[in-house]
Amino acid sequence: CSISSMAKTRLERDWDLKEDQISIYYLDLLAYRNVSNAIADTLVVEHQSPQLILVKNGKAVYNASHSSISVEKIKTLL
Repeated sequence: CSISSMAKTRLERDWDLKEDQISIYYLDLLAYRNVSNAIADTLVVEHQSPQLILVKNGKAVYNASHSSISVEKIKTLL
């Protein structure tokens, strides 16, 4: 969808974190809805799309969707 595409493009544009700072995983929830549902249940987050979830020590410490996704906020939580 165009909103998801816009959010992904904005995230990629602002992303300046290195691979040794954070591991990144992209989930195609249309193809893997069962995985998306398991993540939402395990991390106790409401499923949204597009969505970014920052997991630290096995817990969701940041969960944002659409234009609320912020690379600067992620940096403060690392």
